Amino acid sequence: MKVLVMQPQNQYVVNTALGCLSNLSLNHVLKRKIGEVENMLNLLRMMERNISDVTVSATAAGLIANLAVNDTIAHRLVDFGALGTLRRMFSFEYDDVVFLRNSVAALGNCSTSSLFLERCIENKIVEILYGLLQINNDLSINTLIANSLHALGLQVGSKTTSFHLASMHGLVNAFDRLMFNNDEEEDIDFNSKDKNGQTMISYAIHGGHSEMVAFLACCDANIGDEDLTKEISQDFQDIIKCSRERAINVRNEYVYILNNTLPLNLDIITTINTYLSSHSLIRGKDGSII
Repeated sequence: MKVLVMQPQNQYVVNTALGCLSNLSLNHVLKRKIGEVENMLNLLRMMERNISDVTVSATAAGLIANLAVNDTIAHRLVDFGALGTLRRMFSFEYDDVVFLRNSVAALGNCSTSSLFLERCIENKIVEILYGLLQINNDLSINTLIANSLHALGLQVGSKTTSFHLASMHGLVNAFDRLMFNNDEEEDIDFNSKDKNGQTMISYAIHGGHSEMVAFLACCDANIGDEDLTKEISQDFQDIIKCSRERAINVRNEYVYILNNTLPLNLDIITTINTYLSSHSLIRGKDGSII
């Protein structure tokens, strides 16, 4: 079974096709067929070409929600970029109730994927969900939003950002991609506090994510009066307080620390060295290592 090979452009045709597939996907056998790799890629491409139409977006989100009831297909959807497609749908700020219900339900159903948290961070889904809570009065939709937030380890009342969420879970790669894809004009404030009064590095420290602590410190995040665990040596505490200006020198200091620290900290120090050897903070403008 192959679907949507020709990629029709007429929005009415697209909406009808997606609606038919959405209904067919309620059958568990047909759901697996529609969710096959080739079909999935065709579907997502078609959705991307037509997300400027609210009716098509609502139907497409409904199809994603129906398909994602199957955990294997949910993971495939997330892996192939479905959360990015949903984010771009949200960017049109549709206030259509059907679209909102289907799109948030799609997010919740995709949450079984092991990639869900990282992809949500990279696509700033947290900001979208909290934004919807502020403007939406539909109890059923708000319940679906709460379910999606819970899947991210958050509560409705604990408003935070994707940067803080990445720090909370120690997801350095997701944080790095989020910085790279950041489309805001202002620079990222690595010392900013979320609505819970917590900084990024505070979340990383109290979560025991040493790699994230090193990452943020080298991005000029200030540790300040954070309560570092006793297992981290004083020498290591000094190292992770480095700023951008000191990042170049950390590799030399690392050699000394590596030879004098406790075995408990070897993995942490290695993490810093690996990170500083590859990250742009210690690269010249031409991309070469300084």
